[in-house]
Amino acid sequence: LALARGVAPPEHPLLPGQVMPYHWGVDALYAQLVGAGLGIDRAIDLVTIGSFALLLWTAATLGAMAAGRVGATLFPVVVPLAGSALAQPLHDDLGPFALASRYPPEWREWTRRPPPLTADFFQHPQGLAMPLVLAVLALWTVEREDASERERGLRRGAGAALLACLSLVQAVHFLVVGFGLGAAALLVFARTRDVRRLAVDLGMLLAAAALAVLFGGFFSPSAGTGSTLVWWLDFFRATSIADSLAHHLVAFGFPLLLLPLALLAGGRLRLALVCGAAAGFLLPNVVVYRHSWDIVKLYSAGGFLAAVALADTLARGFTTRGLVGRALVAVLAFATIEFPLAWLASRTVLQGHFGIPRKVDWRPRVELIALGAELRSLVPARDRVLVHEADVA
Repeated sequence: LALARGVAPPEHPLLPGQVMPYHWGVDALYAQLVGAGLGIDRAIDLVTIGSFALLLWTAATLGAMAAGRVGATLFPVVVPLAGSALAQPLHDDLGPFALASRYPPEWREWTRRPPPLTADFFQHPQGLAMPLVLAVLALWTVEREDASERERGLRRGAGAALLACLSLVQAVHFLVVGFGLGAAALLVFARTRDVRRLAVDLGMLLAAAALAVLFGGFFSPSAGTGSTLVWWLDFFRATSIADSLAHHLVAFGFPLLLLPLALLAGGRLRLALVCGAAAGFLLPNVVVYRHSWDIVKLYSAGGFLAAVALADTLARGFTTRGLVGRALVAVLAFATIEFPLAWLASRTVLQGHFGIPRKVDWRPRVELIALGAELRSLVPARDRVLVHEADVA
């Protein structure tokens, strides 16, 4: 709404002068629709629906490029819904899908419980980030054998431009996939000794990083985001390495456990997926945010790349392993998507049924809406005061 009123860069509505550096790319889409006359809630709905359509499309496209027709079928199912059935007992309000927990009680605390990937999509910046990540991977890592050097360069250039834009949409996905692409370039160079290709790849990644700073979002020097990090603490507060490994396995399941299998097929795509996912999984074990649990976004970004890698592994297994192999792939796919699908159903169509409580309506109270209307009558549209049907308190 700040952007819709012409306040750019957007500032905190209660702290004028404090720039808000997060996910302007998604907010700018909302602002365009608000400027066209939609309410902010409808604007968010439309962008979310469009982002999900993009996610399915880009997943099918990357799946087809990586693993043919089977990949085009499996990717749109596994990638948005990847998760761990072992995590199901950790979550509440699942009604008939609820399972008794035998895990340590502290594992059920929401601050130590990463949400399923399906939930991450609805944390609005990630909804648009996910299809952008898939588009970057498709442009950067998957090439036709008969493609000319010019075509390959144009594709990587387009991928680098999208990567730079991703920094304004969701900064953590930008970091994780950017690291994956850079690490993959170095590993390919170690095998091919192609200095020119390495120089072009690293140059484009550095250009994307420079643009991310110039765009003035999360990576702007004035954003002050570095001061919110505390190093050498871990997200799960594990008591031992074994406790940490068990907690990770329960939370992330097959996408984490089977991640190394992606390397068996080789290629830049699998290298980028494994390296980026590894960074996303490892970093929360050594750094946290000072004021928030949002370091969990690293797990989200790493888990998303691991979901892509798992979909690729399953598609290749379905194609090459015969009847028994295909049955195993079906079992693994179902075990991967069952809990996130149950979670999604419990938050949507099954609310109020089968013992699943209805979620609290967060709509602000009538008196606060009236207060907002009175304030808007006093404040010119482009002044930096913003009250629009929001609970100011």
